[in-house]
Amino acid sequence: MKRVELVSGSLLARIVFQPLEETLRVFFSRLLSNRSPDSSSKNGPVSGPSKAAVAQASKALRTLLSVQIAVSILFVIFGSSYIGNIMPSPLGQAGL
Repeated sequence: MKRVELVSGSLLARIVFQPLEETLRVFFSRLLSNRSPDSSSKNGPVSGPSKAAVAQASKALRTLLSVQIAVSILFVIFGSSYIGNIMPSPLGQAGL
């Protein structure tokens, strides 16, 4: 039974974070692709991403990292006190 609870907690994290991961992968792939979206020739010259695209990707990555660090700090500070109230079912009483 404990195994089912742990797997369900992992499944919950996958359901929450996989769409975000896929969206960001597509965003950065399109932003930093070598060809521009309006180029129709497949054999045309391939250049690297523009400086503006790299700057936009860098700004987006910095924003994402700062949000993640802020949430992580809050989780570390308050997580140990409230983990029993927040996640009683995926961990179960034996997991605490």
